[in-house]
Amino acid sequence: MMQPRSEREMMLHKINVISFICVEMQLYLDTHPYECDAIEYFNRNMTMLNELKHDYSQKYTPLNLSNANHSDQKWEWVLDPMPWEGGC
Repeated sequence: MMQPRSEREMMLHKINVISFICVEMQLYLDTHPYECDAIEYFNRNMTMLNELKHDYSQKYTPLNLSNANHSDQKWEWVLDPMPWEGGC
């Protein structure tokens, strides 16, 4: 497994890890909907994921449209490099 080298790569790695946790917890909660510890763990990780995505979007580029800067002056979503161009 490649180790992240830059701060940007480390942030993306952390976002990917927390995203994985959230998806797994969502699947778990689909079959255990009343498990309070799991719900708390899921909520804590979702909060962390949203904060990480917000911080990443502020520092680098939005990862999705909900984190994009909505400006009347320009459509910034397309101004950053696309993934196939070396972006996120």
